[in-house]
Amino acid sequence: MIGVSMHFHAKHLASVTHSDSKVLRAISVAYWILAIGTAAFISSYFSLGSLFFLFIYQVLFYLAFIWSVSSIRRFSHNGTFRHSAGQIALLVICLSVVAAIILEGATVIGTPGSDVLSFECWSKKRLIIYIPIGYLLTVGVFLFYARRKSNCRQSRTLSARNIRRNLPPLVLLVFIALLVSLVICNAIDTPLLAIFGLLTAVFISTYAIVLFRRFHSIALETLFALIAFLFGSYLCIVLPTTTGISWDDQIHFKNATQVSYIINGKMTPAEVYFSEIAQRRALGEDVLSLSDWTGQTTELYSQELDSRYESDLAANVVADEGSDSFILDRTALGYLPMAAGLWLGRLLHVPFSLLVVMGRLGNLFTYILLFFFAIKVAPTKKLVLLVIGLLPSNIFLASNYSYDPWIIAFIACGCALLMREAWGDSPSLDPRTIALSLILVSVGIMIKAVYCPILGLFFLMPRQKFSSRRQRLLYFTGIIFLGLFLLSTFATPFLSTGGEGATDSRGGSDVSASGQFAYIISNPLQFLGMLFGFLFSEFLNPFRMDFILNFGYLGYFGAEASSNLERYIIDFIQILYVLLPGFIEGNKASRSSASVSATLWALFVSLLAVILVTISMYITITPVGADTVNYWQYRYHIPLLVPFVAFACNNKTISGAFSRSRQKWEAAFPIICTVILVVCIVRFVTLNYI
Repeated sequence: MIGVSMHFHAKHLASVTHSDSKVLRAISVAYWILAIGTAAFISSYFSLGSLFFLFIYQVLFYLAFIWSVSSIRRFSHNGTFRHSAGQIALLVICLSVVAAIILEGATVIGTPGSDVLSFECWSKKRLIIYIPIGYLLTVGVFLFYARRKSNCRQSRTLSARNIRRNLPPLVLLVFIALLVSLVICNAIDTPLLAIFGLLTAVFISTYAIVLFRRFHSIALETLFALIAFLFGSYLCIVLPTTTGISWDDQIHFKNATQVSYIINGKMTPAEVYFSEIAQRRALGEDVLSLSDWTGQTTELYSQELDSRYESDLAANVVADEGSDSFILDRTALGYLPMAAGLWLGRLLHVPFSLLVVMGRLGNLFTYILLFFFAIKVAPTKKLVLLVIGLLPSNIFLASNYSYDPWIIAFIACGCALLMREAWGDSPSLDPRTIALSLILVSVGIMIKAVYCPILGLFFLMPRQKFSSRRQRLLYFTGIIFLGLFLLSTFATPFLSTGGEGATDSRGGSDVSASGQFAYIISNPLQFLGMLFGFLFSEFLNPFRMDFILNFGYLGYFGAEASSNLERYIIDFIQILYVLLPGFIEGNKASRSSASVSATLWALFVSLLAVILVTISMYITITPVGADTVNYWQYRYHIPLLVPFVAFACNNKTISGAFSRSRQKWEAAFPIICTVILVVCIVRFVTLNYI
C-alpha cells in the first residue's frame, strides 16, 4: 500500500513539474513578446543607452516574475493556498493594479503643487511603471504569508519569547541612559538627543554583545543588525541637515529626489538650495561651514530650512523639474533606498529636516538588511562580513546620501552565497543559489560595472561540485558572458553618445571622454607608464588606508598624525583589523579549497578591478593627456574588501590553528568593531556637533 502511494505521489509530482515547465515556457514567451514590443514602441523617445537599461530592468523583473510564478504554483500544489494557482495569479494581478493606483495617488499627494483630486496631476507613464512595482509588493506579501502558513522554520533569536525575556533589561538600560544624559546635559549644556542617543546605542550594544558572548542567545547577524541600526540611526538623526558631509552627497540627494518621483521629478527651491550647499561652501559663499555647525546653530539652521520648505509647499513653487528618463540611467538603481525614504517623507508631509533623515534611514535599512542576509547565509567568514559591515566608513556612508552602500552590500550578499556553494555542506552545485548569487553581485556592480572582475571569483568553485564536464563548461561560459554584459553597461552610454554621455563635468572644461580615449589609443605606452606609476606609487600603497576609519569631510583617523611613523602605525593597525578575520576564520571546506593559486587568482581579480576603476576615472573625469588620475579616492577599495579578504586571505594553516579556540576570539571582533565605531562617532560627530 505504501509503495503504491509513493508511486502515485512520484507520478503526480512528475506531472506537476512537467506542467510547471510548460506554463513557465509559455509565460516567458508571452513576457518577452510584450517586453520587446514595448521597447520598440518607445524606441523613438529614448536614447540607445536608456533603451539598454530598460532591457536590464526587463531582465531583472523577468527573473523576479518567473520566480514568483514558480513559488505561487508550488505553494498552491502543496496545499498552502486553498485556491488554484490560476485564481491566485488573477487575484495578484488585480491587487497589483490597485497597488499601482495607490502608489500613484500617494506620489501625487507628496508632489509639490499637485492635487490628488485632479486627474491632470496623475501620470499615466508613472502609473504603468507602478504596476510591476505593485506586482512585486503584492507577491511579496503573498509569499510571506505562505511561508508563515506553511510553518517555515523561524529564527530562534527573533522569537517572541526572547523579545519578552530581554525587554525589561533593555527598558532599564534606556532609562539609565536617559538619567545619565540629563546629568551630562545639565553640567555642560549640550543637546539631550546627541548624548542620549549615543549612550543608548552604547548600552544596548554592550548588552547584546554580552548575550552573544556568554549565553549565545543572539545570532551574529542579529548582533550586527542591532549595532548597525543603533549607531547608524544615531548618525542619520544627529548629523547636520546639510550636504557636503559625505562624498558627493549633494549630487546623490538630488538624484535620489528625482528617482523618488520615478519620472518628472520636482524640487522646491528649498530642496535645490539644500543640494547646492556643498558647492556654495566650496566656492567660499556665505554658507555655514562645518566647523560652525554646532549646538544651537544646528537647530536654528534646520528650522530655517523647514520654514523655507513649508513656504515653498504652501505657494506650490517648483524650482527644478527632472527628466522622464533618469530612471533608465545605470545609477538609478542605487538611489532606490534613499528615494523610498524621501517618497514616504513627502507623503507624510514631514518637515524638511526630517525628510532628509528619512532618506538617510532608507539607505541605512537596506544596507543592514543585505548584510544581515549575507552573514546569515555564509557558512564561514561571518566575521569578515561583520567587520567590513561595521566599518566606520561604511556605516557613515550608509547613514548619508550615497549609492556606495548599495554596491558594497549587494556584492557582500552575492559573495556570501558563493561561499555557501563553494564551502557549504552541499556535495553538488545548486543552480538556483548560484543564479541568485550572480544576480546579487550583478545588481551591485551594475552601478559601477568596472567592478565586474569580481565575477572571476566564481571560477574558484571546487571541481567536485560539478556533476559533469558539460555543466562546468556551461558554468564558466555563463560567467564570462555575464561579465562582458555588465561591462557593456558602462560602455553603452559612451558608445551611444560618442563619449559625451560618459564625460563628468566636475573635471572641468578640459575633460572629454572621447578625447581621452583617442589619446590612449594614440599614446598607449605613455598611458601605461602613467597608469602603473599611479597605481603602485599612490593607489596600491599599503600605508594609505584612510578609507577605513573615514567620515568623509568630517575627518579621518591619521589626518592629525604628527609624523610618518605615527601614520604608518595607524595604517598598519587598520590593515590588520580588516585582514585578520579572513586569515583566522574558516571551516573544513574553505581550508581544503585554500591554495597559493586561489590566493593569487583572488589577488589578480582585485587588481584587475582596481585597474578598471582607475582607467574609468582617467577617461571620464581627468583632463585629456594628464599625467595623473584626478578625483581618485581610496574609498573605491571598499567594494573589493569582502571578496578580497574572504578569498585572498583564506589560509588553511592559520585558520586551522585558530579553529580550536574559536569561541574565545569570536566575541572579540564585535567588541572591537563597536569600540572603533564609537570612537569614530564621538571624535568626528558627537564632539563636533553638540
